[in-house]
Amino acid sequence: MSTLENMPSHPRLYRRNATYYHRAAVPTDIKATYPKTEETFSLGTKDHAEAVQKVRVAAAEVDGRFERHRKQQAILNGPPQASLTQAQIQSLSELYYAHLLEEDEETRLEGFVEFVETSEGKRVYLSDVSADGTV
Repeated sequence: MSTLENMPSHPRLYRRNATYYHRAAVPTDIKATYPKTEETFSLGTKDHAEAVQKVRVAAAEVDGRFERHRKQQAILNGPPQASLTQAQIQSLSELYYAHLLEEDEETRLEGFVEFVETSEGKRVYLSDVSADGTV
């Protein structure tokens, strides 16, 4: 694989062979928590003028990713909230309700069959167990 060649028209524009790439190092303030060490990807063009336009858009998108990651880390590392807003309560309520519906759907699809575990560690239908506990 060829090395990336820096292109002077934009600090994040690089060329490998004839194809242009976006390349940005992860900022030091989020380096420890960001899943990559750099954001590098093909711009899908061999034309320099088109690459300059695409790298500007890509740089803005990548900077947005970095900023979202910073905000997420600030929330995770910040102090716990003393109270929730009505919108947060509503959102959590909807998420919990959706979870209950998914759980109910799984039960319906599996059926209402109850299992018990034998002393040997095998699972058997409850209906196959006699009153004295034998299978």
